[in-house]
Amino acid sequence: MSQQIQNIPFHGDTIEAVMSEGKWFASLRRMCENLGVAYAAQYVKLKEKPWATISIIETVGADGKSREMTMIDRRTMTMWLAGINASKVREDLRPKIEAYQCEAADVLDRYFNEDATSIMVKALMTPAAVAKLLTAYDNQMKENARLVVRNAELEPKAKALDDFTETGEAMTLRDAASLLCNMGCEIKESELRQWMLSHNWIYRKGKAYKAYHDRLAAKHLKYSHSQRLGQHRDGTMFEFEPTVYVTRRGLTLLHQRLSTERLNLTLDEANRVKPGDFQPMLLSPNTVNPIA
Repeated sequence: MSQQIQNIPFHGDTIEAVMSEGKWFASLRRMCENLGVAYAAQYVKLKEKPWATISIIETVGADGKSREMTMIDRRTMTMWLAGINASKVREDLRPKIEAYQCEAADVLDRYFNEDATSIMVKALMTPAAVAKLLTAYDNQMKENARLVVRNAELEPKAKALDDFTETGEAMTLRDAASLLCNMGCEIKESELRQWMLSHNWIYRKGKAYKAYHDRLAAKHLKYSHSQRLGQHRDGTMFEFEPTVYVTRRGLTLLHQRLSTERLNLTLDEANRVKPGDFQPMLLSPNTVNPIA
């Protein structure tokens, strides 16, 4: 028997849903179109999930015509939405995906289960339950007030970091190594260059160093073009290869990565020390830890 399609408005879109065998199902294709993700790829992914329920249901549209539609139940929809990585879709669609993830399941529940919810609410509204809810609400309000104060304290620091990382200034690898040392991360220019080579920040091409495209796109690195020209022995002029510079955003990330690696190295070494093996030793103030 064909099921009548219910069109539910949501954030400027329409979610198509039907009732089948006592459960509500939503159209996978329509939601993929709304979110700007590939239907075929999402269908294949869901088919591989043991928790997913996918049904081909014969439906009747507003035009009175019958058609088969690929539908997923509310449980599958909730799990599927939670697994979509909003950062991998077009930037203009990210807010919509996040809105779906936060609200879609709740909206469908309220839309189709209002009567059941009302019955449940009445059953739970005992004096003890009300008192517990009020206590929880009071605690939440106190936590919200604490977070407001905390955000006010962190906002200037966050702005200062944004100002530092978003500036267009950049520096040579030598200057970056020097600044990292000033920030408590002792490293030589040669060590920094080797780290960047082994971690796919830069690569060697002939005698020059080049930046990987993803680091340029993320504004971690940039090229600096020389204003001077070189001269061959035969008198002809040539342009120098552009030099890889580290941006302030890149410097911030380098400091985080290097500091984390140093900490992990220290912890690994500490875990390898057995009882009775410890021998005190004096370190020179200028001791430099190797980079993993």
